[in-house]
Amino acid sequence: MQFEPRHSDSTVLRLTQEPLLPPATTRPSTQNLDLTSPIKLWSVKDQDSFQSYEGTIVHVHGYSLIQHGRSLTAIEWLKLRSLHVFVFHVSGITDHQQAADSFTFAAGKVLFLERNPASSYDPNEIRVISQDGVHQAGFVPKDVAEIMAPIMDSTHTSRASGAVLKTFFVAEGHRKAIEVVAAAGRELRLVL
Repeated sequence: MQFEPRHSDSTVLRLTQEPLLPPATTRPSTQNLDLTSPIKLWSVKDQDSFQSYEGTIVHVHGYSLIQHGRSLTAIEWLKLRSLHVFVFHVSGITDHQQAADSFTFAAGKVLFLERNPASSYDPNEIRVISQDGVHQAGFVPKDVAEIMAPIMDSTHTSRASGAVLKTFFVAEGHRKAIEVVAAAGRELRLVL
C-alpha cells in the first residue's frame, strides 16, 4: 500500500489520465487480470454525524473514494471487487475495542490483512492488524473473507495491504465501526 500526497492547496484531486476502472464496455475477467499493475484509488476528506437507530450520535471521520471528482457509481463498486479490491467494515470490533480505538486504526492509516487458515472458527479467517503487526482491530467480514481468502491462497500471500477509509465513533470516544479498503493479491495506491 502506498500513499501519494496531494498538493497542499487542493481539496479534491481529480483523476485525469489514469482511469480507476476500465471503460464500461470492458468487463474484466478475474482469471485474466493483470495483477502486476497497481490500482490507484483517489479519495476526498469526509466528515459527518448522524443519529443511530439506538439514538446515539455517531461521528464519521475519514475519506470517500472518488473518480473524476465524484462518488463511485454502483457499477464502479462492482468493478472494484472484480479487480480484487474490497471495501468493508471490520467485524468483531467490540472484542478488540482497545486496539480499535487507538490511533493505529485512524482514517488514512495503513494496515494489513493476515490470513489465519488454522482458525477453528472459520477456515477463511482474515485478521485486520496494524501496520506494525502488534494490534488487531477485528476481522474481515465472513462474506468478504470467503472471496478474499482463496485469492490470497492462490497468490501464496498470507498478508494483504489495506488502509482505513473511515472511522465511526460515538461521544464516549469508542469506535463503532472501521471502514477499510484493501487489495488481495495486488498493489493498491490510495491518494489522500
